[in-house]
Amino acid sequence: MRLFVSSLCFGLSLLVAAVVPTRADAEFMRRTSEDALVHWDRPTVRLPIDPNLATIYGPEIYDALADAADAWALDSGVPRIELVFEGTPEEHAAAAAEKGNWIGVITENWPYGDQLAVTVSTIGAQSGRLVSTQVWINAQRPLALEVSGEDHRYDLRGVLTHELGHVLGLGEAEHAPEATMYPTFRRGETRQRTLARSDELAVTNLYAIFDVQFLSTSCAASPIPRTTGTRAFLVGISGLVAGYGRTRRRRRGRRPHR
Repeated sequence: MRLFVSSLCFGLSLLVAAVVPTRADAEFMRRTSEDALVHWDRPTVRLPIDPNLATIYGPEIYDALADAADAWALDSGVPRIELVFEGTPEEHAAAAAEKGNWIGVITENWPYGDQLAVTVSTIGAQSGRLVSTQVWINAQRPLALEVSGEDHRYDLRGVLTHELGHVLGLGEAEHAPEATMYPTFRRGETRQRTLARSDELAVTNLYAIFDVQFLSTSCAASPIPRTTGTRAFLVGISGLVAGYGRTRRRRRGRRPHR
């Protein structure tokens, strides 16, 4: 249950106007079927890591993940991604059932077409609140932690940075080719390891909106309770495509299994 308020202090209206998403920000931000912005309502997002990632890509994967998480550690209002370097079998089972956070790898029977990776998120349709999120890396595609301009492989470091943007609630920025959140990758290209200014503004402005909403409760009169039932949750899938393809989104998708 989350409390919403029926009236706000007068001075708040000017502050809200300062953080309404711009047209550029809006492209990065995801909305539910009820038009709610997707976001976390906690300061830290705990993300257990599948040990099989290190088996496949080497122990350097842990540094790559830490670098990707650090890239999004921009502002005190943006949730911090807390990496847990030894995810447990129980956490993996919860993630496979779309009930827990996880970053893992699928080595066979990849169910998401030609995507390099996908992020599966469970979201409150009315509130936009993220409930859980799972990142799955496609081990059947040629991904590497170190690539060069002539390399035939795709940059796994950039893929990780992109997917952690989805973990924080951002969507695909299909009209911003300079951005980390641009939904396609080229072989040998590494630029998506580093956030563009548009990525930074999108995530900081998203969470600035919810900072304002949180502060507004001190000016409230007569809180109005609002509940979210089991049918008010949806599962969103964001996929990263190689080359010049486009992402696909479905309200429900097959659960990933290794």
